[in-house]
Amino acid sequence: MKNWVDKLFKDKRMILLISVAIAIISWVAVQSNSDEPRSQRITDIPIDFSTGSEISSQMELQPIGVEDLTCQVYVEAVPTVLGTITADDISVTPSLTNVTGAGTYDLPLTYRNISNKDFTITRQSPETIRVNFDRLLTRTIPIEADINGLTYPEDCLVEQEIINPSQVTLTGPEIDLASVDRCVVELDLSEPISSPKVLQGEIKLLDAEGNEVSKENISMDAETADVTIPVKRMVELPLRVEFMNVPSGFPVEELEERMTLSHETLRVAANPDIIQNYTEIHLGYIDLKTLDMSQDYTFDVTSQLPDTFTNIDNVETVLVQFDDTNIGTLDLYVDNFVLVNQPENLQATVVNARLSVRLMGDNDVLATITGNDVVAEIDLSDRTVREGQFSIPVNVYLPNKGLVWAVGDYSAVVQVTSEQQ
Repeated sequence: MKNWVDKLFKDKRMILLISVAIAIISWVAVQSNSDEPRSQRITDIPIDFSTGSEISSQMELQPIGVEDLTCQVYVEAVPTVLGTITADDISVTPSLTNVTGAGTYDLPLTYRNISNKDFTITRQSPETIRVNFDRLLTRTIPIEADINGLTYPEDCLVEQEIINPSQVTLTGPEIDLASVDRCVVELDLSEPISSPKVLQGEIKLLDAEGNEVSKENISMDAETADVTIPVKRMVELPLRVEFMNVPSGFPVEELEERMTLSHETLRVAANPDIIQNYTEIHLGYIDLKTLDMSQDYTFDVTSQLPDTFTNIDNVETVLVQFDDTNIGTLDLYVDNFVLVNQPENLQATVVNARLSVRLMGDNDVLATITGNDVVAEIDLSDRTVREGQFSIPVNVYLPNKGLVWAVGDYSAVVQVTSEQQ
């Protein structure tokens, strides 16, 4: 150990380094304990415009673009104080006495120590600042979409795009807002679209000549907007009207041959995922019991289309007509009552001796019809049956007689008694 120390002190370079280190430490110690004032630079000091708010508010003026303005100073204080000084200890305020209206002004700056710390501001920068004053206004402008390269297949329909939000609120200097003519989202498509597409784009401000307006002094409540491009697939679907209360075995196809629609098909468009499930458009029913082939029947198309469908042909109603050539009517009495689904332990009998019915159909068929060809069926399964007399609906059928049917509603009185009586 002793030899190592002896060698260390015999090395002149080592002794020099140790001497320098001791000198530096001594200097720092002396300086830190010195009461001599020293200088230091303080940066990023904000400029406070609130002191002149009354002057600007009276004229409805606001300083434009001053949020990021800062200053710097040199301060002088003893070391123990100097290390504690920050930008918050210094106030920088502009003089607004020369502001008389909208415009650009060079404003003198006042620097002050607003803390309880003992220091002096020796230098400051800048001495003045150039500030533009203007009235702050608010405008709400609808957002438009400018879509470049929009192409789609021939069997597709592209409707008006949907923009969300649909409008943007701008706040800024009067002179800047006056130059804004339109708010636009510009989009570019590189390939055809065949289904709905949602794109997002930046909201740009344009003047009347289509040049972009700077947003530097303008705040917006939305920077981007979503643009939905509604794409629907077009198809031509058959229109269909059906018959209700059709007896079993009735040749409904013969009746359909005599029926014509003012529009047999309809071109519609809808979302591809929805339209693929449709093979026809059902307009409604014609009740065979009330069918009068000499009359026309009107069906509303609009109410039968889903809300998401677009009626390309703009057909609102469809007129249904019948060829009533050789169609006539026949009135006769029927006494061929048939009771079906009678409950156990109860006996049902028809009180009516006969039933007057009206038939309609092909005159050649009607000429061969007698009362024995007509069945008056009473079905007891759709009601609670108990002892007593009841008026029950009657279904009138003409089995296997071709294009002939009963028109009107019929009923008969049925007597229900217990089988033990």
